[in-house]
Amino acid sequence: MKQTMIHSYPTVRQFDIWFANLPKKENSHVQGGNRPVIIVSNNTANKFSPVITIIPLTSNLDKRPLPTHVSLYIDGLTARSLALCEQLTTIDKHLLTNRVGAVDSLDRAALNRALAIQFGTPVA
Repeated sequence: MKQTMIHSYPTVRQFDIWFANLPKKENSHVQGGNRPVIIVSNNTANKFSPVITIIPLTSNLDKRPLPTHVSLYIDGLTARSLALCEQLTTIDKHLLTNRVGAVDSLDRAALNRALAIQFGTPVA
């Protein structure tokens, strides 16, 4: 008889901002550690899948400017943040620790433009 594992995952929505414990990678520029992330996977996937697609944030604003970077000020975070849309990645929901807030509509548009650039999609 096959056993079914029951998991309890947090309810997440597209453009929510959460803290997540991202795996650290030695000798890498990929963001890791406990940091804020923006959930960009669609809400159907967010409801049914144990994994989500996220954009990591950094408070290091001295990075080389790229068209895939979006500067954000988010209530609930202590500093202005930079969304690194070129580091789009998928993580397990169990890595999420606590919800901070959500991205407003103007910032959503900027994030969608940066993601379109990352994917090589024409930007409107």
